[in-house]
Amino acid sequence: VPYVTPVSLTDSWSPVQATSTWTDTSNAIDTSRVQALYNGAYPGLILQLDKEVVNPDQPTLERIYERFAEKAEGVRNSRKPYILAPGITLAPSPWQSPVEMDHVNSAQQMRDWQLATHRVGPTIAGITEQSSYAADTAARQGFYQGTLRPDLKMVGEILTEKLAKRFDDDLVIMYPDPTPLDPAERRAEWTWKLEKGIVTPNECR
Repeated sequence: VPYVTPVSLTDSWSPVQATSTWTDTSNAIDTSRVQALYNGAYPGLILQLDKEVVNPDQPTLERIYERFAEKAEGVRNSRKPYILAPGITLAPSPWQSPVEMDHVNSAQQMRDWQLATHRVGPTIAGITEQSSYAADTAARQGFYQGTLRPDLKMVGEILTEKLAKRFDDDLVIMYPDPTPLDPAERRAEWTWKLEKGIVTPNECR
């Protein structure tokens, strides 16, 4: 059985089927974030009118806004002083907050879980960059050794059983090990062999 499941002794689940709830959760998070942007209102600044001021009509409100925008909006008006009319107070928007219903952390958690489902690390997926060549090589070795090699082995075994036996009982279909060799490890191995006299410099060349 290529993939086993703890809920059955005879059936098997693929990684996508076994983690379908994670996929549904990730889709729900994306939908929630889109709807928050479509349906939300996020004003930058608020002009508060004192309760003593008579409730202005719509043309008056538009005139106040246009006058404020003319004097305060834009790059050239950044940090310039502005004098407000009596009865008007400038207040920051309460929605200007770095908190986003924790969508960022939850989305990253779902992403990491789904990558782990397929045994793919952040470096292989291009999400993070390793700080050194050795760390990048180690990440790729782990991916080839723990992800590609088992899958290729499983495909080879199935093709050997289902296809190769039709032509020859001794015919075997297999794939070479794709795991890259560590340059530092190879250098250390050749150095040790030279010190012990197992190989000659010509063999190293």
